[in-house]
Amino acid sequence: MLYRLSLLFICLLLHSCAQKSAHVIKSDNESINEVLAMQKGFSGHVLIADKNKIIFNNAYGTSSIDQPMKISERWRWASVTKQLTSVAIMQLIEEKLLSLETTLSESIPAENIPNADIITIKDLLQHTSGLINDSSLPDESFANGFNPRDYCKGIPKTEPGKQFDYNNCDYIVLGLILEKIDQKSWFESLNDRIFKPANMHSMQIGKNNGNETVTGFIRDQEPSPKVYLPLYEASGELVGEAYDLLKFNRALLSNKLLNNHYRSILWKSKPEYGYAALGQWVFPASLNKCNKNYNIVERRGAISGVKVLNLLIPEKEISIITFINREEWDWGAIWMQSGFAYELLSATLCD
Repeated sequence: MLYRLSLLFICLLLHSCAQKSAHVIKSDNESINEVLAMQKGFSGHVLIADKNKIIFNNAYGTSSIDQPMKISERWRWASVTKQLTSVAIMQLIEEKLLSLETTLSESIPAENIPNADIITIKDLLQHTSGLINDSSLPDESFANGFNPRDYCKGIPKTEPGKQFDYNNCDYIVLGLILEKIDQKSWFESLNDRIFKPANMHSMQIGKNNGNETVTGFIRDQEPSPKVYLPLYEASGELVGEAYDLLKFNRALLSNKLLNNHYRSILWKSKPEYGYAALGQWVFPASLNKCNKNYNIVERRGAISGVKVLNLLIPEKEISIITFINREEWDWGAIWMQSGFAYELLSATLCD
């Protein structure tokens, strides 16, 4: 105990371990504070909560070259957008408007997507569609006039159902399905199906260059290249505050967005695909100082120097949300029992 207190005192005195901003909300969870104190140069926001209360809510570092980070920052949610899109699609399945085995030729025949007669909704959700993979394109390919919807109709990489291939096109196409069935834009569909029921007020679609969000950095104080967020559509375009992501998590954990049966389908993962479920990863975790394993629902995202990690622990209805704006930051690997995410999760659940 004395060692922990001494370590925290030294870190806070020298400002060398976590670079906290003046806008920090003080949290008294000693174990979590110790983990963060050891993260030299950390710049971002850590929000941890259960279904009733905030456990930890601190901001660190800088949101731009000269501005201290605040807990009210608007962030690029990157591929966490996919997690919300998958929930909206599963709502359509719960409403019997789709099934996991519905094909693209049955749901959006006019789009003329290759292999539409054999690609299923489940293939898209689990990244086994075989569609062309825009995730591998360099940024300069996104020139003026580039249309991601047209691009996703290109020559497929593989046959559907043959292999896992993480792919933005899968979720861009799922956005088209949302638009077809709900007769509104994919963002308006998410607004009605998720944002309003979960009481999320900060949500937007990304603007042309991401200036309305926290600045991402490539190397310490070098801002990352500007990013054209509308290219990502339902795969990665959402922008919002960390607290709205907590509201989403709470609504999902409390069956407000899906009943337990359809949520369990959403979270059913395949070990042979690296424990990929539908729009997220779900796996058992052995943690430091825990006397039992916990099932973890994980969703990561990254766009142009900004990274997000969203962790849900269903058994305890706990959410661990971390946004950072340093591209070189490494979360580590929970399943390998190493790194920042593993230590933060262990401190939250086990100490």
